Amino acid sequence: MKKLISTRFHGLLDYAAAIALIIPWIVNFYEDTSDTWILALTGMFVMVMSLLTNYELSFIRLVPMKLHLFIDVLVAVFLITLPFVFPMYHYYLYWPVMLGVFGLIVVLLSSSRPFVVTKRDLNITLPSS
Repeated sequence: MKKLISTRFHGLLDYAAAIALIIPWIVNFYEDTSDTWILALTGMFVMVMSLLTNYELSFIRLVPMKLHLFIDVLVAVFLITLPFVFPMYHYYLYWPVMLGVFGLIVVLLSSSRPFVVTKRDLNITLPSS
């Protein structure tokens, strides 16, 4: 069965999620508290994983995509349980939970192999010379 999310689009979503978690530091809107640190460190981890995963949008292709998807599940479960384990002073309860649920949905719909276009997919016959 073909998955709906290609590895390229998955990479874009990974970088977007990482930036969403790190955004308080980017725009200088943060408090020096444990909840902000935990979310920012999680975002930095997601960014590093994205840079090291074997897909189209990475720089060093070390981590296999299947392992990356497994780690995405762990990060998503961590984000879902975070407000119930650690006190969240500066973030609404639903924000990390929603990001975690979105992460699980993305993993379920993501392909573990890059999409490759073949001649058969294009339905093109090349002229013989």
